[in-house]
Amino acid sequence: MDCRKPGVGLERRRQDRERRGLPEHPYPAPRAARRALLTWMRGPGSGAFDPGIARSADHTGRIASSAPLDEESIMTYQFTQAADAMAIAEQGYATAAAIKFTGFTSCIGVIAKRGGLLTGAHLVLNAPDGTKFNQNAATRLIYEVLGNQYDKVWIIGCVDIWRTPANGVLAAYEKLTSMIRSLEVVQHYNFADGTYGAQIEDDDIDITF
Repeated sequence: MDCRKPGVGLERRRQDRERRGLPEHPYPAPRAARRALLTWMRGPGSGAFDPGIARSADHTGRIASSAPLDEESIMTYQFTQAADAMAIAEQGYATAAAIKFTGFTSCIGVIAKRGGLLTGAHLVLNAPDGTKFNQNAATRLIYEVLGNQYDKVWIIGCVDIWRTPANGVLAAYEKLTSMIRSLEVVQHYNFADGTYGAQIEDDDIDITF
């Protein structure tokens, strides 16, 4: 039999598989192969392929790593210490006896009092790189910026905007407020385009405009 004739080689391999008791198609068709690959990538117990799950394997085929990839693990909402406590810009913070934020539009300001000092943090819904204020940022704000050491905390500014689910930060806002002790929320939505600050008066936080 001339194996160079079209179909002859395939027929011989079919006969060999039949003789050895192997299935008719030992390898999946391309579409089935893609389906099997997606099933493996999404992992066990999942109904549909999730592009947010990354899996890899070593040369033995064993899974080497599997980790969820979400916005919060890829992109980080940054905080920067302001050079001027009287001009705290978006994503900035500063500590002084008196503080002032740059203008609010959809922003909020977190003001924490500790003894005779105030720490102000200017929070924006979306950072310039597109990162939304998220739950990781809320946790870092408490522990890295405010230090979790304060007498009381006020949140001022466009609070209603942050409480609106459609704006995508409600969960993070609730995380932030749930972690803050002695919290007071001051809503100045009607003055959303204003510039706010704070000072200490009679051992309390006094909002300035």
